[in-house]
Amino acid sequence: MRRTVHIVDDFLTKECCDSVIEYYNSLPQRETDKYNKEVLLIGDTNNDPCPAKGRPVVLTDIWCKLEANAKRFGYALQWAQVYKWKLGSVMGLHTDVASTATTYTSVLWLNDEFTGGELHFKDGTRFQPVTGRIVWYDGINYPHKVLPVRSGTRWAIAAWYKDLYDKGFYSQHI
Repeated sequence: MRRTVHIVDDFLTKECCDSVIEYYNSLPQRETDKYNKEVLLIGDTNNDPCPAKGRPVVLTDIWCKLEANAKRFGYALQWAQVYKWKLGSVMGLHTDVASTATTYTSVLWLNDEFTGGELHFKDGTRFQPVTGRIVWYDGINYPHKVLPVRSGTRWAIAAWYKDLYDKGFYSQHI
């Protein structure tokens, strides 16, 4: 089933976005993965029923906001991560198979002081990064990629969702 793409500008304020970046930069440097990006897990409901517990308030607030908005679309937040995409970072065409339950994806941009790094769908649709903008989409059925970061650092939060009334999820969270 094809799902609608939802775009919300100003999902987070610039101050909130800056707080996440500041927090991330206060942590020890992380290893860069094969795509030349670093990752910080915000939460994972697959392994922890209270995934944002113990995180800084800004990350807990973002988790709660993602979770509340996902419910409006009929989804349950599965997990979320902060990504620091360095110069040259790129991710080729793919679909999201975070787990067998994953049905939806979102990208939330924390900054726009970089060039490149656009979310690009196979059909040619391209989303311009804007600080505080979030795009929800069917990452399973819409092949997509991240274009190369040509200057600066791309900061984003990616999140994955499952159907809210999936029997396994619903029975665990009643």
